[in-house]
Amino acid sequence: MRVLNISLSRVQALPEDFGKLHSLVEFIARHCSSLSRLPDSFGQLPNLDKVDLSSCFYLQSLPISMGGLTKLRVLDISHSQVQALPEDFGELQSLVDFNASGCSSLSRLPDSFGQLPNLEILYLSHCGQLQSLPVSMGGLTKLKTLDISYSRVQALPEEFGELQSLVDFNASGCSSLSRLPDSFGQLPNLARVDLSRCGQLQNLPIFMGGLTKLRVLDISDSGVQALPEDFGELQRLQLFFGRSLGENRRTTCDKK
Repeated sequence: MRVLNISLSRVQALPEDFGKLHSLVEFIARHCSSLSRLPDSFGQLPNLDKVDLSSCFYLQSLPISMGGLTKLRVLDISHSQVQALPEDFGELQSLVDFNASGCSSLSRLPDSFGQLPNLEILYLSHCGQLQSLPVSMGGLTKLKTLDISYSRVQALPEEFGELQSLVDFNASGCSSLSRLPDSFGQLPNLARVDLSRCGQLQNLPIFMGGLTKLRVLDISDSGVQALPEDFGELQRLQLFFGRSLGENRRTTCDKK
């Protein structure tokens, strides 16, 4: 069996010998509202490429054997009740796309998270208990899209500037985000930044001018009171949504 889809079923648990499905490539369990756990043998599936556990409302944890899924590329646990990821999560060396948006109980990411060498897409939006990102995040050298919108992240790690492949960063609605690290201006491929509705954010980093590929910047309804002196160095900026001295402003920048 290569594909197993039990979506919208009332399956409560998978059998303990589930790990014997050695040919399984895709496991889809969307909206399995009664599924509360996965067996430890789940990490023994050598060819598993895609796992979709989205909207499994009673699923609170992932098996500690998850690190054994060496071929897993896509993992979706969005809108589940997963509270924490296994410590060996960083062993998912093939993982490209991880979606944990809407995981309202997810409170932390393991230190090993930064050991995912192929991760390109990371969704952590609406993770209402997530207050910080691990220092190891800087190790995600292939990460292109990061969405932490409407989470409770308070600050980004100083190593954030090591995300050299990052193109799209969305922190809209992060009402607890109070500062960006100085290394933020060292992201050579960053093209879009959304910091709208970050009410506690009062300043942008002084080295914003280093974002030479930035095209879209949204700081509307944030607490930012002034722009850094090197703001004019953003030569590729095309759209700027800002708020200055109590006025909302949308500016189209014509750059040649």
